[in-house]
Amino acid sequence: MRAGVLALAATVFTSAGLADDRANPKMVVNVRAYGAVGDGVADDRPAIQAALNDAHKIGHATVYFGPGVYNLATATSPNGQLSLSDWSKVFSVDLVGDRATLSTQQTGGAILLAEGYWQQSTIQGITFENRHPITTASTSAIDLEGGGQNAIRNWSVRNNTFRNFSRHITVSGVNGLQVTDNQFLMTAGRDSGTAQDMQPNVAIWLFNNSPNGTSESVEVSENLFDGCTGRDVSATVSHRCADGLVYGQGSAVLIHDNSIRGFSSEGIYLQPDQTFGAAPVIEDNLVDGTQIKGDVSGGGQWGIRCDANGARIIRNTVINTLTGIMIYGAELASDVQNETIANNSVITTAGAAQPFRKGIELVGASNAIVSGNTVTFASAPTGTGEISLIYVSGLATRYSNTVTVTNNNVVSSLPSSANSTGIFLQWTSGWQIGGNTIEGSDTGFHVFNLSGPVALINALVAQNLMKNDGQNVQITNGLFQ
Repeated sequence: MRAGVLALAATVFTSAGLADDRANPKMVVNVRAYGAVGDGVADDRPAIQAALNDAHKIGHATVYFGPGVYNLATATSPNGQLSLSDWSKVFSVDLVGDRATLSTQQTGGAILLAEGYWQQSTIQGITFENRHPITTASTSAIDLEGGGQNAIRNWSVRNNTFRNFSRHITVSGVNGLQVTDNQFLMTAGRDSGTAQDMQPNVAIWLFNNSPNGTSESVEVSENLFDGCTGRDVSATVSHRCADGLVYGQGSAVLIHDNSIRGFSSEGIYLQPDQTFGAAPVIEDNLVDGTQIKGDVSGGGQWGIRCDANGARIIRNTVINTLTGIMIYGAELASDVQNETIANNSVITTAGAAQPFRKGIELVGASNAIVSGNTVTFASAPTGTGEISLIYVSGLATRYSNTVTVTNNNVVSSLPSSANSTGIFLQWTSGWQIGGNTIEGSDTGFHVFNLSGPVALINALVAQNLMKNDGQNVQITNGLFQ
C-alpha cells in the first residue's frame, strides 16, 4: 500500500465534515502524499489522478484534499481532467476537501468524469472553479455517466461550491443522487461559463437519453444558485445571466428548499419524462427573477416551468419573473396531464420594471389543478398587451379539458392602463372554477374563443368573489346564450 493510504480511525476528519462510519470505515488517500502541491500554480492533476487510481484499486476509499488551490492544467482523458471508469465491478470512492479548491482553465469536458459502477459515494467540502475565457465549448465540474444500466447509484454531492461552469453537474445513467447544500455561482453571468454556446447554462442538467442512461431518484435541495453575483452584465458579451438551477428530465425528481436568483431563462425547468417514471415534485423553493442590470432578456423569463405529467408544484415563492409558474404542452403531441399547482405565491414587487405578462400559465394542460395560490401584481409592467394573473388555454385544434381553478387569491395593484385580467380562459372545456377572490383587475374573467350556455358565465360571477375594479366578465370571439 502506498504512502498516504491509511486506515480510517474511529473518528473521520470531522473538521472536513465527513460522517464517521465506524462500522464500515474507508481507507484515506491523501493527495499531498502523491505530490499534489495545492499552490494554484503547479499542475496537480497527475498526482490527484494517481491518488484516485489507488483509491479505486482499494475499492472503498476516501480521497482527501487538504487546504489549498489544486491547479489542473492537463487532462487524463478527452472528457475528464480527472477520470475514473470501471464497468466491471462496483467501487466506492469519496472526494472530501477541507478548504480545498480544484481550479481549471481547460475548455470542454469536465473536471471530474465519473463512469461505470461508481456507487455509494460522496463529494463534499470542495470548491470547483472554472477560470477559462469565453468559449463555444461546454465545461462541467462533475460529469456523472452511468450508462444505460444506470450504474452510478446512491451518490451525495453536498456542501461544495461551484463557480463559473456552463454545466456545473451533468447527470446521466444515475439512480439515487442527492445534491444538497451547495452553492452554484456565476460571477459575470453567461460570460463566466460559455457565452458563445447558447445551450442552457445551468447548475444541474438531467438527461433521460436511453439507451445511454436516465436520471432517476434525484433530489436537489437547500442549494443556492446565483446566476450573476456581480449584479451587472451590461459590459459582458452575452448581456445575460446564467439560466437557472435545474434543467432537463428525470424520474422521481424532487426539487425543494432551494434559493434561485439572478437568472435569465427558467429558474427550474423539467421537461416530459420519456421513461414514464414517477412524477416530479417541486416544492418550497424561493425563485427570484428580479432583473439584473444590463440583462437583455428582461430578467427571469419563467420562474418554474414543468411539462412532466403528474407533477406537483407546491408552496413555492416566485418573485419578479415574466411568467411565474408555467405548464406548456403546446409543443407536445398531447396535453400535459394531471399536474397540480397549489399553495404557491407569485409576486411582482412595486417598482420592478420587467415586462410581466402572466402569473400562473397553463397551455395544453388537461386534468390540472390550480388551487390555493396567491398571485399578486404590484408593479406596472413595461410594454403593451394584456396581463393575466392566471392564464388557462388549450389549442385551437386541441382543447384543454377539466381544469380546476379553485380558492386562489388574485390581486392586481396595476393601473387601468396595464389592461390586467384576473383569470383568462381560452380553448378550454369542462372547467371547474370557484372560490377564487379576484381583486383590483380591470377585468375579472376574460373568456376568449369559447361558446356555450350563458349559465357558465353566470357561474363564474356567482361562484367567485369579484372585487375587481372593472367588468366582471369580458367575452371575445365567443357566444354564450
